[in-house]
Amino acid sequence: MSEARVSFGYTCIDQLIDREHLGYGVVNEKNEMKPIVSCIVGPDGVGKSILALSAASTYAAGKPPNARVIYASTDLNFDQAKSTWEHFLFSKPQFRRTKLYESIECLYLEDRLLLKAKERDGHQRDSLVLTWVSPFLRQDATQEGQQAIESIFQERKIGEDSNEVHFLDLASYSGGDDWGLINQVVGLLNCRFKDTKMPHLLIVDAVEGLETMAGNYDRFGLSRSRRSRLAQLVRLTRKANCHVIFVVEQKSDAERLDEVFISDLVLRLRSEKIEEYLQKTIEVEKARSVSHIRGSQELQIRDGRGSGIDTPNDPIVKDDKEKNFGYLQVIPSLHQRSYSGESKNVAIKS
Repeated sequence: MSEARVSFGYTCIDQLIDREHLGYGVVNEKNEMKPIVSCIVGPDGVGKSILALSAASTYAAGKPPNARVIYASTDLNFDQAKSTWEHFLFSKPQFRRTKLYESIECLYLEDRLLLKAKERDGHQRDSLVLTWVSPFLRQDATQEGQQAIESIFQERKIGEDSNEVHFLDLASYSGGDDWGLINQVVGLLNCRFKDTKMPHLLIVDAVEGLETMAGNYDRFGLSRSRRSRLAQLVRLTRKANCHVIFVVEQKSDAERLDEVFISDLVLRLRSEKIEEYLQKTIEVEKARSVSHIRGSQELQIRDGRGSGIDTPNDPIVKDDKEKNFGYLQVIPSLHQRSYSGESKNVAIKS
């Protein structure tokens, strides 16, 4: 997992997009990556934060030295995020991927894709740490277990910073103008790590929460639209060589969001009521200059305890301590079958 590409941690989700396209990987002969803007959109309760935490975990496991992974949360506090982090085994992405590979992915992927996935697993690294960061600048202004925001930019020995995700807790504490705080963090990334060749990763979950304290005005008392704030942040992330993933709540598909317009990749999650059952779906709504599988795919969030009987479609999945861990699973649709073939990047077994 040495690539500095945006991945959501599950092959069943990543395979919906053509990952070999230059826009999401190598852009020149120097093997440098181009940062992209992604967006996860959907109503509450469909698993947006789980998907975002999975992306943070996967990226942190394969990122090069001095690249930072920052999860700025206005919805989940640290205790909630830590519970999800542990239940879905995001602390050990290689181990988790291997277990899912053994139990699930062999049902849907053709042999050549299974071989690629197995090669990406590599050796098992130490556990990834979700570090609790407050918006306060001084260490003595934080509670026990927290770190000050300046800890994000501290130099570390080679290997130490490859096992950490900085969780900026804006749900429990506010920096006042949280938009300005995020801009400052990205600006410092650009100043402190100018020699980093691979992109950082910033996840904002969720964008609506940044306006809770500041409203429609910035720290100078000037009226600011949401579109202008987003445009400013995106310009800063590109200058700082930083991927960004926006998590946005949307109640209706008819609502047009500014984040969708400025993003290179948009994943839309839905919850549809079928009789008395709520069925979650995922769709690649937008993938700029990249081919992708069309249509909605059924998305299931499972707890790893299985269905009570030994079935391959809902297996029991345990960690090294014999505890069940949760996972996301996409049920392939007919759209994926029409996309399969030797000339394509995605295929489904017959």
